[in-house]
Amino acid sequence: MFIQRGKVLLFGSHSTTARQLILRNKGTTIYKPLSSSSQCYYSNNKNSFLSNNNHRNFTTTTSDRGGAIIPNYSKEGEDIHLPPAEDPVGLQLYKKAIYCPVSRVLRTSAHVGTDHNGVTHRNMIVGTTETTNDSDDITTIITPDEARNVYAYNSGLRLLSTIHKHLDGDMDRIEQVLNLTGIVNGQSGFTQHAYVIDGCSQVLVDALGNDHGIGTRACYGAGTLGGVVTCYL
Repeated sequence: MFIQRGKVLLFGSHSTTARQLILRNKGTTIYKPLSSSSQCYYSNNKNSFLSNNNHRNFTTTTSDRGGAIIPNYSKEGEDIHLPPAEDPVGLQLYKKAIYCPVSRVLRTSAHVGTDHNGVTHRNMIVGTTETTNDSDDITTIITPDEARNVYAYNSGLRLLSTIHKHLDGDMDRIEQVLNLTGIVNGQSGFTQHAYVIDGCSQVLVDALGNDHGIGTRACYGAGTLGGVVTCYL
């Protein structure tokens, strides 16, 4: 694998809940150290946008979902409306994204797929039957098509929103998606994990194009996942 000097990549692995992007280093220093001993940095420059003539630059226009609007490579004349970028939840003992200039890699935490209203459903799994009763709880079974077109797709939109915020809107710095990992909360015996994660893969292609948005991929199931789908690079 060849990596251009001054460029950075994105990829993920099974051993970490993170996504990684290859990024292009700027001519000026735009990274703030996490600590005096750390070699990994995150973007802290609010003025690092490229010129308006760059075709991959994310816009700052607010979308109907509350986030940014970016161009869609797959559908000419259409745009992708991102949700607003979110902060870490709970005790906030993690970062939504982090960049290491040594490896030129950006990683993101896992992003759970939501419905089109931005709601995470913890009582849904992907399968073929309608409902299943377990004690007093009722778990809704959704189809692979719905999981793919809604939850995996929106997981991808949330990932792009985090990346957009972390890169201060400078999407052109992404050189390549290296690896996408997707986890599906499937019914016992469910095997269409890859089909479901196609929804997230499609978002990356729409936003980055085939050359930059397609990398390697791993898909698997987890019966106790806190949502329908979660994805990371």
